[in-house]
Formats: sequence, C-alpha cells, structure tokens
Amino acid sequence: MHVLDACAHARPRRFVLVSTTLVYGPSPGNPNWLDERAPLAGLPGSRFIGDKVRAEEQVRRFAEA
Repeated sequence: MHVLDACAHARPRRFVLVSTTLVYGPSPGNPNWLDERAPLAGLPGSRFIGDKVRAEEQVRRFAEA
C-alpha cells in the first residue's frame, strides 16, 4: 500500500506488479488460457500465494479508483 500511495502522488506512466499464475489457483475447471480478468482463487492455506492474491486485489482496486 505504501508503494501504491507513492504512485498516487508521483503519477508514474506505468506500474508493473511481478506476480505468478498461482494466484488463479489450481482447478480442473480453469480454461487453458487465463487472462488478468480471471477470478483469483489462490490456494487455501498458502500464506505465500495468499499474499500475492491480496497484492493483486489491492493493485486492481487502486487502478479502478
């Protein structure tokens, strides 16, 4: 959130969040190709993936606002 707050003040042209496909979660129902609009399911019980999912959600909310 500190980085996003700094971006709100500095207004950079781009912001790149390094992420992982693990945020979409393992599911046999997932399509072969996922894009950024796909729901984030993560992996219940995984703190690492949970942190990545929360970061993705924060950036998405920031971009929408």
